[in-house]
Amino acid sequence: MKEKRYKNMGKLLKAKRNEKGYTQNDVAKLIGCDRTTYTYYENGKIVPSVFTIYKMAGILRIHYKELFDVLYMDYLEGD
Repeated sequence: MKEKRYKNMGKLLKAKRNEKGYTQNDVAKLIGCDRTTYTYYENGKIVPSVFTIYKMAGILRIHYKELFDVLYMDYLEGD
């Protein structure tokens, strides 16, 4: 079975994080996870929980719907 990748969400997270001048470690601390876990989000290896998506949206100052939209796009591309 092919590994599912969530590359669009990862690209958006990385772009917004860089825009705000945060490191991966900064965002990880703010959302309450390990830096490795946050790196997996950016690399598209795992999907954050709904609660974590809301927290990241607030930290990165984007509407949570933008994150859900790219997550859905990733889902559709994976089929």
